[in-house]
Amino acid sequence: MTQPPDIGLVRQPTRLEKPYSKLKKLRMVVSAPQPVECRPEEARRYRRRTKTCASYFTAKMSIQYDKSTEELSYELADSFGLNPEQRYNTLRKMRKMRLSQKELFQHLRRECGFDCSNDEQRLQFMKWLQLEAKKLEKRSSDSDEQASQ
Repeated sequence: MTQPPDIGLVRQPTRLEKPYSKLKKLRMVVSAPQPVECRPEEARRYRRRTKTCASYFTAKMSIQYDKSTEELSYELADSFGLNPEQRYNTLRKMRKMRLSQKELFQHLRRECGFDCSNDEQRLQFMKWLQLEAKKLEKRSSDSDEQASQ
């Protein structure tokens, strides 16, 4: 058998080298990003802060009578990341809410009185209470916020 004449051609491979694309080559070269270690005190400082505490949350917290408004305002400040001025405003708002709750219950107590002893007086009080509750539920004001928050 005779050998083909040597014309100086070198055999070229038909398949591409691995990795096939430039992106895969870059991925092989660049390592995965490493997480930055951060202490909890520093993380709290950089945490995204809510602008204000909604009145809805303040109202929900204000009915916890086992804690003072001061303690509750600090809890809200921690959970919402409020600055001292915002915390103070929330504290004042909560004190106003508690005062209005007290006034509402005094109003209820005055209407019921201490002599609600028979069924007729209780029934009259319950009718009055139902009418008052309907008036309160119908009322809307500028300060109302969505309860779905």
